[in-house]
Amino acid sequence: MMFSGLFAAPMSDHSSSAPHAGAASSCCLLPGDPGDARRYPPAAEGAAPQPVLLHSCCAPCSSAILEWMRGHGFAPTVFYFNPNIFPEAEYLVRKCQRYCEKLGVPFIDADYDHARWREAVRGLESAPERGPRCRVCFGVRLLAAAQAARSLGIELFTTTLAGSRWKRLDQIRDAAAEAERL
Repeated sequence: MMFSGLFAAPMSDHSSSAPHAGAASSCCLLPGDPGDARRYPPAAEGAAPQPVLLHSCCAPCSSAILEWMRGHGFAPTVFYFNPNIFPEAEYLVRKCQRYCEKLGVPFIDADYDHARWREAVRGLESAPERGPRCRVCFGVRLLAAAQAARSLGIELFTTTLAGSRWKRLDQIRDAAAEAERL
């Protein structure tokens, strides 16, 4: 099991507590980023795509990443698990299932378990955005993603969370490294 830092920039870019500008160019490799073609050239014709489980936080964050992955030799399976989203109606609105169906990308809708998430972050309810509650939340979601990847026999997993300028990449990497070991 290996976390793919596919869409992540060096931790030093995200270690401060303040959000940074220019998310698409500074924290993730999306189509059009200057470094993506050098680091991940388009897949060779006829090459078997590399399976990867993509934890998706929401449909908008998933669309460009899915298209980029498919064009660069990856065969994503989308794993939607976000028990932090409340109310459940909002959770349902953010799903990217229809988009995945349109692309023919496998989609896994994990159980919505807001009570489990609330238990995981108990005592951190007043923590600021980008604080310790976020790190725990990433841990809950990435552990579930790693377990899903393992059960499916997929060696790589990654997340759309790394593409957000509002998230601390060091926290995401720490949570992913922890999930990878379990």
